[in-house]
Amino acid sequence: MAYLDSALRFRHPVTVRGDGTANIDVSITIPQDWDHFWDNVRADGFDVVLTAADGVTVLDFQRATWTPASRDGVLEVGGLSVAADADTDSCIWLYYGDPSAADRAGTPTIGSTEPGVPYLGLPTAPLVPVTRRPRGSLSDIVDKSTDEVIYVWFSVDRLLETRLKADNSSLRWEEVRDVKPQVFEDGEARPTMTGITSKFAIDSQGRLWIGAGVQGGVSDHDFTLSAVIGTSIPPNSNHRILNPRALLRVRDLTEGS
Repeated sequence: MAYLDSALRFRHPVTVRGDGTANIDVSITIPQDWDHFWDNVRADGFDVVLTAADGVTVLDFQRATWTPASRDGVLEVGGLSVAADADTDSCIWLYYGDPSAADRAGTPTIGSTEPGVPYLGLPTAPLVPVTRRPRGSLSDIVDKSTDEVIYVWFSVDRLLETRLKADNSSLRWEEVRDVKPQVFEDGEARPTMTGITSKFAIDSQGRLWIGAGVQGGVSDHDFTLSAVIGTSIPPNSNHRILNPRALLRVRDLTEGS
C-alpha cells in the first residue's frame, strides 16, 4: 500500500462517519490510553500527519488541542471529501513517529464537525471467510439477541490480492477509501440491521481489516451481509468497488426462554 514517508514510522486508520454531504469537517480526539501514540509522538506534535485514504494526500488539518503532558490531543480536518451518503464510512490515515519531522499542519476553517474514531483493538471473532456469494456450509457465526451489535471482519489485503489475480488492471497499492455495509434477507434489504459505524484495524502483521457493524436480526433467520468497499489508486482519481459477502446465520438459543 502507498505510504507517505518512511521516516514516519507508524500509521493508524481512522474511521470517519459521513453526514450525507460530500465535504465535511472532522474532529479526532486522540484516546488518552493510546500508549503507543503518546510514547512515540513528538512533544510539539510536528510529526502528526493526516492523509486521505490513498495514504499520500496530506489533508488540511490542525492540532486544535495539544497538551502531551496530560495526553490531551484533538485534531481537526477541514473540507474532507467523502461519499455523500450518511451510511458510508470513510478511512483516513494518522501518521506519527518521526523525531525530525517538519510541521505539516495548516489552518483550516472548521465549522460543525463529524467524529473521526481511531479503533485501537485488533480484529476479533467472528472472522468470516470472504466469498463472492454466501456459502451454506458456513457454521453459525453469530449468536445474538435483537439489540446486540457484532463486527464482521474482512481482510482487505486478501481481497486485493484476489482481485489482482482476477483482474490484470488491479494494482497492489490500491487503498480502501470507504465501506458501506448492507444486509439482505431473501433479496430484501434490512436497513435496520445496519447504520453502525464501521471499524478499520491493523493486525500484528500490518494488514488492514474492515469491521462491518451489524445490529439486530431475528433468531433462526439467515441474512446476507454485503460490504460495498470503495478503493482508490493513488495518485489517480479512478477507483473501483470490491463487494465481499458473508452469510449471517442468527441462532440465539436463549431468545424466548
